[in-house]
Amino acid sequence: MTLSFWCVFVAILLPLFPHAIKLAGRLRVGFDNRRPRDFERLPPWAQRAAWAETNAFEALPGFIAAVLVSHLLKADPKTTGVLAAVFIGARVFHTILYVLDLATLRTLAWFVGFGCVLGLFGQNF
Repeated sequence: MTLSFWCVFVAILLPLFPHAIKLAGRLRVGFDNRRPRDFERLPPWAQRAAWAETNAFEALPGFIAAVLVSHLLKADPKTTGVLAAVFIGARVFHTILYVLDLATLRTLAWFVGFGCVLGLFGQNF
C-alpha cells in the first residue's frame, strides 16, 4: 500500500482525536445521550473540539478523491505521498490549534491542508 493510501486511512481516523477531547468535556459536565449534539453545556475547549471533529469529517471527501484521482491518473507517487503526508500534518495541527483557540494559526493550517488537496488534483494536469 502506498504512503498516500496510508494517509487516507489515517485521515479517516483523525476525527477520533477531537472526538476524544469532546468526550472529556462531556464527562466533566455530564452526558445526556438524549441530546448528543447539545454542545452548549460543554466547556469552550470541548465545543471547539466538536467543531474540529465536524471539520475533520468535512475535509475527508475532497482528500480521498484527490488521492484516488492521483493514483488513477498515475501521478508521481512520491509527490502524491508527500502532499498526502503534509495534509495529515496540517489536519493534526488544525485540530490542536482549534482546541487551543488559536484561530489565525488554525486557519493557516486549514489552508495548508486545502492547498495539499488542490496540489494533489493539480499535479494531474
